[in-house]
Amino acid sequence: SRGLGDVYKRQPSNDECSGATAVTVNPDLNCGSVTAGTIQNTTGSAQSNTCSGTANDDVWYSFVATGTVHTVDLLNVSGSPTDMYHSVYAGACGSIGAPLVCSDPNNSTVSGLTPGNTYYIRVYSYSSSTGATTTFNVCVGTPPPPPANDNCSGAISLTMSIDGSCNSVSSSVTGAYDSGISSACFGTPCLLYTSPSPRDRQ
Repeated sequence: SRGLGDVYKRQPSNDECSGATAVTVNPDLNCGSVTAGTIQNTTGSAQSNTCSGTANDDVWYSFVATGTVHTVDLLNVSGSPTDMYHSVYAGACGSIGAPLVCSDPNNSTVSGLTPGNTYYIRVYSYSSSTGATTTFNVCVGTPPPPPANDNCSGAISLTMSIDGSCNSVSSSVTGAYDSGISSACFGTPCLLYTSPSPRDRQ
């Protein structure tokens, strides 16, 4: 509930989930379109917070997914405090459910989205202090599509050389994701290839 003094404060229109500000989804990761925001004069929302931090000064944004994976960035954070937190939800404000992502860093990647569905971004400061003056920009980006051989089912067949020369294949891990295959090696993401057995050279 809000006290009488709060009535005279200029609260952001997106102080509650029901007033979430729509954010334009960028077709790439360049953040050519951003949405300005602030947590100044905000209050906590009715939706429970199961992520870290104290959402006593949260504001809400929404976006319509254009793909199955999007990124969320908080840019140009200034004012006080600057330690921000954000989470992403599916569903309606009245039944928001569990967060898809909880992020202390000012950038996150949300996967498993349904194109055409609306998702909500909750932004707040990590601390429980009051009197925040923080301003920022919100960017929702779209990563490039994954390579054709991002998963095992799309592995590219390699031709084995019989004279010691190299048969090169141009590749890039841009847009690649963890394939979920257990590996004793280090590093992600990966691309997958198949190669003939050495006996096939005989």
